[in-house]
Amino acid sequence: MVENDTRNRRSVLKVIGATGGAISLAGCTGGGGSSDAFTLGTLAPQSGGFSASGPSVVQGDELAVKHINEDGGVNGEDVEMIVRDTETDPNAGVRAARELIRQENVDALSGAVSSSVGMAIASMANQEEIPYIGGIGSAAIVNADCGPYVYTNNPSTYIVAQGTIPYLINEQGSQSIYCITADYTWGQTIQKTYEEIIPANGGEIAGTSFAPFGANDFSSQISKAIDSGADTLMMTLWGQDQVKCVNQMLQFGAREEFENIAMAWNSIALNKSMDSVEGIYAGGPYYWGIESDQNQTFVESYESEYNEKPPMASGMQYGSTTTLLNAANDADSISADDVATSLEGWTNDPYYKGGNQEFRPCDHQNVSDWFVLQGTAESERSADAEYMKVIQRRAGGEVVQDCSSACEALPAWS
Repeated sequence: MVENDTRNRRSVLKVIGATGGAISLAGCTGGGGSSDAFTLGTLAPQSGGFSASGPSVVQGDELAVKHINEDGGVNGEDVEMIVRDTETDPNAGVRAARELIRQENVDALSGAVSSSVGMAIASMANQEEIPYIGGIGSAAIVNADCGPYVYTNNPSTYIVAQGTIPYLINEQGSQSIYCITADYTWGQTIQKTYEEIIPANGGEIAGTSFAPFGANDFSSQISKAIDSGADTLMMTLWGQDQVKCVNQMLQFGAREEFENIAMAWNSIALNKSMDSVEGIYAGGPYYWGIESDQNQTFVESYESEYNEKPPMASGMQYGSTTTLLNAANDADSISADDVATSLEGWTNDPYYKGGNQEFRPCDHQNVSDWFVLQGTAESERSADAEYMKVIQRRAGGEVVQDCSSACEALPAWS
């Protein structure tokens, strides 16, 4: 174990914002702190390119901690929570995580969003021997080091592709797919997965155009997609890049050029910024409109707390952090090794989806259901933020990659 005095306990709950200020988080602490209290370090991009996701990360963790504390906390003690800004930068993320571990003495880490940030934090978490769950960072955070302390609630690029592509080909008749894809690690990795999964399901790739993160003009990529003669357009971009590409695609009149149009991800905030999502397909590991009693309870609680439907990022953070804290309860310990051991192979009916999940031992990937969505017309929306509707639910075991192709070197806990 690294000698950094990480087992000292905290005396006060703090939430540190991007400015470094501290405020109390009401409802998430029993008062003065305890030698037996479990402290969670939340890493959120409160500045930088992914800062729009920062509040969702924090709110998802806040609500998970609140609910756990209302149910008796972890091992009878209220959970404490401290937040640090990753600045959407790997170096800053590592500095923030190191501060949480060595100065704040947290018992586990959660969050990140950016794949590169998450991978850097994962490497350090394994070195420091402290559990880390990447709520919505790339599944590559696990495979980076194949270490025993890191888990991911986020789907791998294989799950993203396998979750939606077969629906387009087998249910909607897509035969030729043109891909507009983000030109950085996440997009490049998922494009390689498309090149495997699209042909395996009987389709063909008509062409690919990569777009740099933060691009403003997607006219070249859209023109090439139209000229390719493909019957399906697949846009795999992140954040405002996705909004800009969709809106420019609509301005080009490209909706009429394709039989099917799809996005890799769904987000309430992004959908709201798009000129129209009617008929556009998307896929994701969570959507607030999932029909299950667990989810509706979660949605009502989230709305009561934050006056909005839970974004996907909040749902993913809530799920991963609830699982982490439940695993600590099950271990009856706040020891890093005990909590990490408890997480491996953890199977339960999760937090909101109304189905089963598992952090499988071979790669610490969360295996849970995937949802195919379709955009609604404004006239069809019966509820606020009902931009999409769930049209297919796929079991996690049907969309996850085989363990033999994942993190073979992972030293599983015994």
